[in-house]
Amino acid sequence: RLGAQHPARLIALIGSSDPVEAAGAAHIAGNLRLVEAVPQLTRLLTRAEASCRLAAVEALVAVRSASALNALQDALEDPVREVRIAAARGLGALRYAPAASRLEEIVNGRAIRNADLTEKLAVFDAYALAAGNDALHVLEKLRHGRGRLGRKLPAALRACAATALGRIETPAARAALEAASDDDEPIVRGAIQRALRREVTSS
Repeated sequence: RLGAQHPARLIALIGSSDPVEAAGAAHIAGNLRLVEAVPQLTRLLTRAEASCRLAAVEALVAVRSASALNALQDALEDPVREVRIAAARGLGALRYAPAASRLEEIVNGRAIRNADLTEKLAVFDAYALAAGNDALHVLEKLRHGRGRLGRKLPAALRACAATALGRIETPAARAALEAASDDDEPIVRGAIQRALRREVTSS
């Protein structure tokens, strides 16, 4: 109630030197969906404390304005895993199309290969949800198992691409999954089968 009554004071608290105060104010600003707090929340993404950056990501997702979601894209390459995952999940859940090109760079990059499975899935799913059918060619190429230089890709990465194909939920994506249902890697084949089952359930 106090935050709603005094939004200017609340926004000022996001810049507090106390990380607990800053993160708490960011959380309230997100709950109130204060668009005017976006510049301060964006600055919070540069704080040294991961807790502050995570709070900023969650608040920006809650605000949902174009400026808030645009600011989130920088958090996709935060040094802390939890912050990166939160940013990817937020952009994916809101199907923020302008983030598609940034996410495409990440799924095609080398860093994602060293990420754990939770982060891989978050990024691949976010790309599929943000880009929709435009992601089909990239995801199918990765699912097939060849990177930009023609090298064989790890099975876990290919499985994430297959899972993401299931998020697109178009006839073309389903056809691509069905055509690959006999993949020779068990982990990829299992991901394809789960994606197809999820499509049937959602339809």
